[in-house]
Amino acid sequence: MLTIPHAHGADGLLRLTTGFSLFYAAAALAGSMLDHRVINGENAWMKPLKFGVSTALYAGTLLWVAASLSAEWRHARSLFLIALTVCVSTLFELIYIGIQAGRGQPSHFNLSTPFHAAMYSLMAVAAVALVLSGGALGVVAFLDKHAAFSQPMRWGVALAFSMSTILTILTALTMGGRLTHHVGLEPLAALRLPVLGWSLTVGDLRVPHFLATHLMQSGPLFAWMIAGVTSDRGGTGAVVCFCLAWAAVTLWVFRIVLAGRPFFAFLG
Repeated sequence: MLTIPHAHGADGLLRLTTGFSLFYAAAALAGSMLDHRVINGENAWMKPLKFGVSTALYAGTLLWVAASLSAEWRHARSLFLIALTVCVSTLFELIYIGIQAGRGQPSHFNLSTPFHAAMYSLMAVAAVALVLSGGALGVVAFLDKHAAFSQPMRWGVALAFSMSTILTILTALTMGGRLTHHVGLEPLAALRLPVLGWSLTVGDLRVPHFLATHLMQSGPLFAWMIAGVTSDRGGTGAVVCFCLAWAAVTLWVFRIVLAGRPFFAFLG
């Protein structure tokens, strides 16, 4: 297997990405307190803040998995390329989102000029590359028989990462194609969920997108929670059922919001 010339190259890139995202989120939080301009109904710095937190969690999760792989895989060129893709894609996304927030202009769904349209397309490419990198790491974790994972955790990582990749791309492309988060016309001053900003009056595609993205954390977390409680076989079965159930709920909520109904309509 081809190896990279320096140890911990992939780990280093993922640490850099996680650290930058955390610093970025902190800066965006400070910006939201000092700058009260509004973009699309929310503080201009809320989108950078949410993206910073999200990418920190994403890169941190990938770092944990990468650090648990065997030495052979940790030093493999394929893992380095995965980490490099995550790092470059994240930096591009966050820097552009931050620049647009500073200019008081939206970064997403902004086709107002050829430049903004081109940047929006590049953001889509970067986002898909970022998500596919997580799916690729899930495959690596499953193939690495010497990784520091129990059998339930191995399946939790593999299933959660692969399902999250598919569902995240599905929900993201739906939003991108519609050029809006919402399904239905949201009234002026409509109620929204605090912090997250999800609409409480019309369908909001960010909800299933959130569920899809964070299956990547919930699957391994569930595997960790049941560790030592059941046998490897029983734990693996429980993890598989959990991931399938999470995916089913995500698709159910996706269907609800596509019908123009608020996400909590599934409770009724």
